[in-house]
Amino acid sequence: MEVTRDLKIETLGDGAVLEKLNYELQRAVENIMDINMEPGAVREVSLKIKIKPSLDSKQAAVSIQTDAKLASLIPHPTALFFTRDDAGKPKALEPNITQGELFDRDGNVIAMKENRK
Repeated sequence: MEVTRDLKIETLGDGAVLEKLNYELQRAVENIMDINMEPGAVREVSLKIKIKPSLDSKQAAVSIQTDAKLASLIPHPTALFFTRDDAGKPKALEPNITQGELFDRDGNVIAMKENRK
């Protein structure tokens, strides 16, 4: 069994570099395929290898770090209305999108449909 080996990216850290890069690449692919993410956003996978030599420069501590910058969720628009409650305290209200139409194009109240079972 070898005690040391020549430095190669594929064997650095017993293969940790490639394992970490593959993990981040898979995250990027999953992010691209997620329909809830910004489709045109650039995804970025990075590798950082830090080498801190000893004072006598005969050995070094190595840190292997990967990172992915992925797309954010697609924004979901809504609206707020501002008012005050009965006590005068500021209050925000959001429209109820499940509420049916109340008025027709002419401003007339639309009659509610009966819900018979």
